[in-house]
Amino acid sequence: MPNFSSDRKVAANQAKATKSIDPENTTSTQSNETNHEQQGSLRVFPSPPSVVAMESTQPREMATPVTREVEFTILPDGRMVDLVRSIRQPSNLGFLVWQDGNIRLTSHIEYDGELLVVPKVDPTVVSALRLPTMAKPCPEVGELFMVMMNYIEKYVDITTESSFLVAAFVLSTWFADRLTVAPYFSICGPPDSGKTTLLRLLHCLCRRAIHASVITAASLYRLAAQVRPTLLIDEADFGTDRTSRDFQRLLRVGNRRGLRVLCNGKAFENFGPKVIASRVPLDAALVSCNINIVMTPSDRDVPSVDSDAEEKLSDELQPMLEMFRLLHYGRVVASQDPMFLKFPPPLRDNARALAAAMLGNEELQQRLVGALESQVHSMRFDRFNDPAWVVMLALYGFCHVRKGDCYVRELTDETNRILRENGEPRPYFPRRVGQILNKSLGFPTRRRGEGYRVELTLAIARQIHSQAKAMGIKRADILPSVTVESGLVGHPCDLCSEFEMMRDHEGESLLTFDEAMAEYKPCTSCGFNHHRQKCPQCNTPRKAEMRNPSGEPTSGA
Repeated sequence: MPNFSSDRKVAANQAKATKSIDPENTTSTQSNETNHEQQGSLRVFPSPPSVVAMESTQPREMATPVTREVEFTILPDGRMVDLVRSIRQPSNLGFLVWQDGNIRLTSHIEYDGELLVVPKVDPTVVSALRLPTMAKPCPEVGELFMVMMNYIEKYVDITTESSFLVAAFVLSTWFADRLTVAPYFSICGPPDSGKTTLLRLLHCLCRRAIHASVITAASLYRLAAQVRPTLLIDEADFGTDRTSRDFQRLLRVGNRRGLRVLCNGKAFENFGPKVIASRVPLDAALVSCNINIVMTPSDRDVPSVDSDAEEKLSDELQPMLEMFRLLHYGRVVASQDPMFLKFPPPLRDNARALAAAMLGNEELQQRLVGALESQVHSMRFDRFNDPAWVVMLALYGFCHVRKGDCYVRELTDETNRILRENGEPRPYFPRRVGQILNKSLGFPTRRRGEGYRVELTLAIARQIHSQAKAMGIKRADILPSVTVESGLVGHPCDLCSEFEMMRDHEGESLLTFDEAMAEYKPCTSCGFNHHRQKCPQCNTPRKAEMRNPSGEPTSGA
């Protein structure tokens, strides 16, 4: 007689094994049908039974998969796996799996002998971490900018230029893992200027944002390694104690990929976008990493950003921004548009990173250049706090007036003159200037008679020009202001011409006396003789003059 009882037990055990091993069938058909209705044209399918689950019914032993925590990955079969918040249990994390326009939600994935699971994050951190629950249809990049800017200007009284920079920063956070430079955003202003309100808005918009008023150094790099968040640091008025200095040092090295923090025998990466709000300006070295906006108190009546408004805003925009990431992730690279070459190196890197998510949109990139112009002026003021920059400026000036040797003592006097003229009363001593020359700038000094010196050979002069240009120095930086305003540079310098440094603070070309004489022409609008790109009397551009025959009025007349 057949043993039906035994057969039923075997079948039940096999069914139980199939259910327990299936790692992806975690979303019910009813749940996915609900999601499908929410997404409109998006197709959201239930998880298919995995191959491993089917094979588990066979009478043979299966190898236990290796468990690996991931926060985002692209599998070899093209599936994109991103971290989301569970719809049914908001305190839990899950995966959104995207492939060919299809979306599936699951808690873990088994692939090629590995079991991919969500990171083990403390529940309090999960509650503070902003995550989408789904991806929804999104507009084109230009319209997406307008949507974000409208919300920003609705709740915060800032200029259109500043709201554009905020929107550009927000979109860049969704692709920070595609970039080698992560822009920082600095918000400075007195109490009641709207800094905290703007941070609450950024918490709704940025990718994986965490809004905190106090963050320890350990949390900074551990969170960055675990979930790659956008950190929003409120009231970051750093002191001079060791803890504050260590924290600022970690922030300074966190905007470039590849730098590691070593702690307790482990290496952590602190890379990622950050927003720093403070009442007073930040340390000069930290400011160079930031896109800065200033906020002031306003009497404009704006809606408050309460918890309900935050939830509504994040529920509307987070899924939209997630979809934008999924659709364009492979296209995003740092922009190499030559229009950014006019900026100093730190700002240039930030500009290229901000433009990456603009997907080559020429109008948005042009607007970004205009919005960043004000950053150049503030950075020019802050750079006098950088010892290496000031000594480099003094050395660059010396190689235009001195032949032969440049003594450290003389260079120190010139450095202190520059500092005094720019409001820095603290003098440098020759020992410090010598250390900067040798160890920061790479110009070795040799002792001879009166002291240590730098030999100003042609090779050294070329190195000085090359390094000065890389640090954002122009010929106008060593000229009197009246000379710069005249558009004249004085004596020519072949190396300045070779390295394209014959420019003023606005990037306009400076001319030698001979070049100026050759360029002197009457303005076709007012008749004033000049050599400038614009007429000093009526501001008619010289380009307009060149396009019109002599004696005919220009379009600006």
